[in-house]
Amino acid sequence: MFVPAQTAVILAGVAAHEDQVPYWAVLVAAIAGAVLGDHVGYLLGRRPGHPLEERLSPRWADQLDRVLRFVRRRGLLAVIIGRWNAVFRPLVPRVCGLSGMPRRTFTIGNVTGGALWAGICSGVGYALGSGYQQVERSLSVTGELVLGIIVIVVIIGLLIHHFRSARP
Repeated sequence: MFVPAQTAVILAGVAAHEDQVPYWAVLVAAIAGAVLGDHVGYLLGRRPGHPLEERLSPRWADQLDRVLRFVRRRGLLAVIIGRWNAVFRPLVPRVCGLSGMPRRTFTIGNVTGGALWAGICSGVGYALGSGYQQVERSLSVTGELVLGIIVIVVIIGLLIHHFRSARP
């Protein structure tokens, strides 16, 4: 995936503010994508003989142990919170399936967490949409200034190097 889901949903919220797409469509698509994607991960984790533990590098195996403890300790809350943690996000649905969490518990947490996540991310994008054009103009001017400063610094550095190496 080239664009992280959170970034895509925020940008979709900006597009909704600009009337390029209806906000309700952004919200429905974000919720559906979040819920369906994590549910697939959960179902993969429930498969017998799951090779997740065998395929992980030692670093990820340690993360898997942490996530398993987190899921067993927090249950439903782990599903909701796991969506917001960058380290746990890709592992939580599979680990929930692997841990034997009941499907109903996972589904309730998944739908709740997915709806909250989609609503907050798209809402942030929608709210930022009003200032998007101003920020874009500011970044454009700032970017040009920074580029100009970099060019000047490089030229000065090259001139200093040239004059130092030219001296006996």
